[in-house]
Amino acid sequence: MNTTHINDTSLYDGAEERGAPAVVKQTERRHRAPATLGEALRRPGYLFTKWPWLALGNIIVGIALASVLGSVILPLIVLSLVPQIRNLLWPALLRVEVWRLRLIDRPGADEIGPPIDRLADEGGTPTFAQFAHLALVIFLLIPFTVGVAFLPAMFTMLFSPWPFFDGTPVEALGDNATNAEVGQGMYDTFIAPLPTWLLVTWIVVAAVVFIIALLYAAGLWAWATGRLGRTLMAPDEGQLRADVDRLESARSDVLDAAAMERTRIEGALHDGVQHRLVALTMKLGMAEAEDPEGPTGRLAAEVHGDVDAVLADLRRVIRNIQPRALSEHGLRAAVADLAAGMPMPVDVDVPSVRMPRHIEEAAFFFAAEALSNVAKHSGASRATVVARIEDGAVLSLTVADDGRGGAVELADGGATTGQGLRGMRQRAAGVDGSVAVTSPHGRGTTVTLTCPTRIIAAPAVPTAPTPEEDPRR
Repeated sequence: MNTTHINDTSLYDGAEERGAPAVVKQTERRHRAPATLGEALRRPGYLFTKWPWLALGNIIVGIALASVLGSVILPLIVLSLVPQIRNLLWPALLRVEVWRLRLIDRPGADEIGPPIDRLADEGGTPTFAQFAHLALVIFLLIPFTVGVAFLPAMFTMLFSPWPFFDGTPVEALGDNATNAEVGQGMYDTFIAPLPTWLLVTWIVVAAVVFIIALLYAAGLWAWATGRLGRTLMAPDEGQLRADVDRLESARSDVLDAAAMERTRIEGALHDGVQHRLVALTMKLGMAEAEDPEGPTGRLAAEVHGDVDAVLADLRRVIRNIQPRALSEHGLRAAVADLAAGMPMPVDVDVPSVRMPRHIEEAAFFFAAEALSNVAKHSGASRATVVARIEDGAVLSLTVADDGRGGAVELADGGATTGQGLRGMRQRAAGVDGSVAVTSPHGRGTTVTLTCPTRIIAAPAVPTAPTPEEDPRR
């Protein structure tokens, strides 16, 4: 019998030389640059990175936004009573907030950005939590601005030079002294007597401490408001579920459309090109019969052999594009047809139900690759293909053999696999599935595909005939 060749490189390649499964060490860069402001704040070199300045930029943009919103808050509330204006204005403000978050937390902005972009593009209404975030921008950032304005006064009090002096000559000015006189008196009392080097040193120290405190305060404030914004602006669970359902439906439609296109191509090759080649072989046979010993007959026989080889190649291509048994009769018939072409006996236990086209196709080619590997590399005397549909929602397809084993089953990030197993994993990933491999030495190999599915057609269940329908009556 002929063996279907699906992949040249097998998961069995070199299994006997490998021994135990290989262990691949994964190393992580210890000095990886921080990806977010929160990571940067936890590292000692925070002040020497870009993050303090990005935090300041985040706060400055927020203060500008808060100032604008705070000054027109009442008109905004009134305008928001009109749904069209509300659905146009507030999502645009949320987009600004996403951009501000991206300065300090790109992963967080990438997570909440697409839903907000979609909300703005579709003119939807923000959630209550998203409205709350914009309100907090007003009531949190403006107090921060006031606090920053008082920082210089606080540091002047902390770092003023009067701890060096015991006397208070300023009091001699009396209660009627003007502000200018008091200021001059304080300067003459506290500043003028200081050596220049001490005064300069004190000013530099105060400035450095002030800048460090400001940069850390800005970083902590930006991080805290960013975390709050990421939480409040995130889409609710219902919206996420709707997005997931929409993406799943779109992907299923794309996969089904691709499968239908392959079916169309297979039909064109099978019913068009193949039939014309068959007709050509018949004509060549007739030419060969008319002059079996002459040059025309010999040439016809040679061309006849070439056309037969082309036909064999074409049939193999057609089977690999889309087996007709799969498209017309489903997974069970296609796997049974595949098993009949294997060089060893293959037991097939697959339910005769119809599933979505892309699921059947993925399961069939998974079984084809697995059986091809068994035939070429395992040395097995027998194989089995078993499929089960659990609760009508999960397909489990297992290909097992009694060969020498030794194939490597690897978790994500493990050692290098053969191209055959890699292809199976990629095919499974295309339908949200996973692949498990069990292959002890000398005890065969079991490869299992698990993926979500649904039953779209089940075999008819025979019912007992009524007395009128019973032919024996």
